[in-house]
Amino acid sequence: MRSERPFEDVLQKRLATIFSLHGAVDDEPPLLAPASQQGESSSQARFLDRHGDLVALPDNLVYPFARLAARRKTERIKRYCIADVYEPM
Repeated sequence: MRSERPFEDVLQKRLATIFSLHGAVDDEPPLLAPASQQGESSSQARFLDRHGDLVALPDNLVYPFARLAARRKTERIKRYCIADVYEPM
């Protein structure tokens, strides 16, 4: 099966190789975060997870990384993530 995006695939592989040479690891944080009432915008997408908890797509991409680092008690982060970004229209 041929890829529909050959240029993007080559570019992503090259970037991943460069990041790896510098010691970074591919680490994708969770996409959904617990929804809170403080600081939420009305356009923020909110969902119920399989446990019935309210979760949302974060407005700021730093927020999921900070939660992941705090959960793992990470002192130094040398990571990268090449993934899709979801923004309100």
